[in-house]
Amino acid sequence: MVPAEIVVSVRKDMGYSDGKQHMKYWLFNGEWSLVIGIVRGSRRRYERGAAMVEFAIIVPVLLLLVFGIVEYGLAFKDKLSMDHAVQNGTSIGASLGNDLDVDLHILNSVNEGVSGLPGAGVDLVERVEIFEVDANGNQIGGNTNVYYLLGNNDGPAGPNCDWQPCPDASGGGYSGWSWSPTDRSVLVGDLDVIGVRVFYAHPWVTGGLVPLPDANCDTGIPPGGGTPSPSFNCWVEESAMRLEPLQFPVGGS
Repeated sequence: MVPAEIVVSVRKDMGYSDGKQHMKYWLFNGEWSLVIGIVRGSRRRYERGAAMVEFAIIVPVLLLLVFGIVEYGLAFKDKLSMDHAVQNGTSIGASLGNDLDVDLHILNSVNEGVSGLPGAGVDLVERVEIFEVDANGNQIGGNTNVYYLLGNNDGPAGPNCDWQPCPDASGGGYSGWSWSPTDRSVLVGDLDVIGVRVFYAHPWVTGGLVPLPDANCDTGIPPGGGTPSPSFNCWVEESAMRLEPLQFPVGGS
């Protein structure tokens, strides 16, 4: 017996906008058998729509990842530059020992070290502390000199530097130290340890696209100068070194 053939088209909710299921049956020996079921419709349009949805979900994540890599790369570069500047400044302080202008040379070294940062570092570096370190590696609070780098809107600078106060002892007659250079021991066997700490800001280049906390390092320096308020919301780099011996005991072993 030659089998009869019938094709039944049934519209069903197949997840497509106009999907249709074609079912082919054969009549053989008095019984109908399903031979094949074929689904036709807008599968391609459905797949394109699904791809667009997936793309819309993935793209923000990829952008966040890319901008995050850029942000952290730039932040790491700035941190390395600042760390190098602090190390150089501390090394100069250890070499000059009790020279009257040692603090000024340290500040100038820090300025030079951050010159490669955006705006030559003027709007980034806010405060530098030069302090004595005790035998346990702790800062001695009473022996701490604090200097603020003056930006374009922070008031007048000193006569020979851009710091407030300007520790220019030779040319400006400055003598307002909390830890005077003349009090720093450079005697062999009794060498002091000098520390340098820099407070600085770091602007995020993506402008808040990456959810990272701001580090604006606001010192609150009044317009036209004056006494600054303490720095806050800053990044910090510091270093400490023992002063190099410039004096030796006389008449002793």
